[in-house]
Amino acid sequence: MKILLAVDGSKFTKKALAFLVTHDNIVGTEDEIVVFNVQPPVPPRVKALLGAGVVASYHKEEAEKLLKPIDNFLKRHSLAYRTEWSSARPPRRWCSRRNAKRPR
Repeated sequence: MKILLAVDGSKFTKKALAFLVTHDNIVGTEDEIVVFNVQPPVPPRVKALLGAGVVASYHKEEAEKLLKPIDNFLKRHSLAYRTEWSSARPPRRWCSRRNAKRPR
């Protein structure tokens, strides 16, 4: 089973992580946690002014800032996980990821 954990760095993110690592019956050895962060898109004018490369770099830095502590926390526990981030609008991005990974 895959568990999608949407994270934003809030206290609720911390509570969800604590819940997952303290409840062994939820996450088994065959399960995988996908820690997913969505960076909010910048206004089109900002992207046009700064350039797509600068905006992409900004999104990457912000996502890494948020995901690094989570990565460090999960490394201390024996859970299978991976971290991902996106700067697309959440519903479209989540739907495309779900459909792309679906076993046939």
